[in-house]
Parts: sequence; C-alpha cells; structure tokens
Amino acid sequence: MSQDGSLISFCIPTYNRAPFLEALLRALVEDKGALPVEIVVSDNCSTDRTGKILEEYSGRHGVRYSRNGENLGAVRNVLKVMGMAKGEYLWILGDDDLIVPGITPYVTNLLGRKEEMAYLFVPRMGVDVNLNPLTGRTQPENLKQDVFFEDGRDMFMAFNGEMSDVMGFLSSTILRRDLWEDACNRYDGPVDNWIVLQVMLHILPGRRCCIPGKLGIFTRVGNSIAGRDSRIWLDEMINVYLAAMNLGYPPLFCEEKIRALFRGNAMKFVVNKAEGRRGGNLLSVGRDLGVEKLVERRFPFYHLSFLPKSLLRPALWVRSARRVFRVHSRTAAKNS
Repeated sequence: MSQDGSLISFCIPTYNRAPFLEALLRALVEDKGALPVEIVVSDNCSTDRTGKILEEYSGRHGVRYSRNGENLGAVRNVLKVMGMAKGEYLWILGDDDLIVPGITPYVTNLLGRKEEMAYLFVPRMGVDVNLNPLTGRTQPENLKQDVFFEDGRDMFMAFNGEMSDVMGFLSSTILRRDLWEDACNRYDGPVDNWIVLQVMLHILPGRRCCIPGKLGIFTRVGNSIAGRDSRIWLDEMINVYLAAMNLGYPPLFCEEKIRALFRGNAMKFVVNKAEGRRGGNLLSVGRDLGVEKLVERRFPFYHLSFLPKSLLRPALWVRSARRVFRVHSRTAAKNS
C-alpha cells in the first residue's frame, strides 16, 4: 500500500470533454465506494465546463486535480497526471471512456490476492458515442477467467500476437507505480503517442502480469482524429517493435508484427498523403526506419503510395461519397 493508503490511483488526462469527463467521474465515485483508491485529473487548459466539474468533484468527492497554464499536448499531459499519483498502482483512464460497474472492486480484490503484479490489462469493449456495443470490438474476446503470466513478455505475445496490438490502449493499463517511475528514469527513447507502451517494454520482462477475467472498460470508437493518423499507427508503432527487439523480445515475432503494420496501415498512409499530411511512399517509410526489407509490397495501396498527391486527391472524393452513401442507406433502412 502507498504512504497515503491508496492501492490504486485513477489517472485521468482531460481536455475539453466536459460531458464525458463528468460521466466518467460519476461512474468512478459510484464504483469505488470506500475502497482504497484515489482519483487524480490533469486538465490540459480546457475552455469548456471542465474546471467547474473538477471543482465540484474536488469538494464533494476528494478528487485531486491540476490545471495546466497552457496546453502541454496530449502525451505530456498523460505523463503529468501519472506523476501526480500517490497510489501503489496507476490506472490510466481516457476522459471519454467509461468503466464497467463492478470493475474497481474486482481489480482491487485481484491485486490483493496476487502480490507483486507489475501490470494488468483490463479487457475493453468498443462502443459508439452513445455506448452501444460494436460487434467484434471486445479485446481480448471470450475471456472467462483471470489469466496470469509469470513473464510479461509472454503476455505481450499472447492470443496470437493480439495483445501487443492493444497493450498501448491507456484505459486498460494498470501499472505498479514504483516500477513505472524507475523505468521512466532509465528510458531514453522518443516521447511520442506510444510512450507508455515504450516504457512498459522495460517493465514486463521477468515480471508477473495479468488480464482480469472481467470486462472493465467501454471505449468510444472513432471519437478521436488520432485514429486516422498513419504516423501514429505505422511509424511510431514500428518504433515500438524495434525497441522491443533491442530489449530482447523475440525478433521473428516483432518483424512479423512490423510486416502486419505495413499491411494494415497502407490505405491510411495513402489517404493521409492525398490529404497533404504525408509525403514520400511506404518504401521510403521503411527505409527511414531501417526496416525496408519488411515492407509488404504485394498490395494495391503499396503501389498507390508512389503516386503524387495530385493524382490521389480525387480518390478522397470517392471515399467521402461512399461514406455518405452508407450513412444515408443505414438511416433510410432504420426509417423504413
């Protein structure tokens, strides 16, 4: 237990999402009851009702918060709120996500039964903005009981490699604070959108980790423009696997995941290039990152990535028209 008696610190970075933040704080207060947990929030200079909400919850429910004098950027705000925590474990929560009722006592009991766990990944379900479940968006799927790993590297590669794809999701992340702080002091890599996962790579080897057997997080899908940025999902994720290899994670596994990143993000790259947000091509991305041999070249979007922006831009109109048509068709079907 920490010096202030908190087993878990809920760490919430927030910016201009007052309605979502209020719903999250309400759910946390109801779920934690009298359990030894604290709630800390870092407000990244919001201009909406966030300040008033935090004042209210600070006075009535003991929520600790800090308001930045200027916007630090999303990544540095995450790091700041983690640094505010006093609990033994850090549980990072996105301000637009929501906890599943009962998950706080479940995790608290789990941490009490299994000592010295370094990391927990709380299962999540993708939902729309109104919290309606989305098919095929539960990660991991069909989990019926707690799953323990004596070495966190095995967890990183679990479920046919799926876990390494989702362990960067912040709202599912629970880390032992002392291990996090020690790893941060030794970390000398990039401070980018996957900074938490990058630091976690140093924590996992040889340490006990767990996936609780209870769904714990509702995450709103499509509520952020970051999901459309190929630099985050391609370039920066490749750097994660390169770092993993340097730390002794299996090279063949990491190389296959890099190939999969090129396959899975090729269209995103082409769209970003058409929008004027990227230059070069997929081969040049691989060359710049030192993984040219791992670039997948058998897919149409690989070849499209070599076209100039002027030729790619008309494709955006087609893509937008198809999206509008799909939305119109679904609306018409509901009204029929």
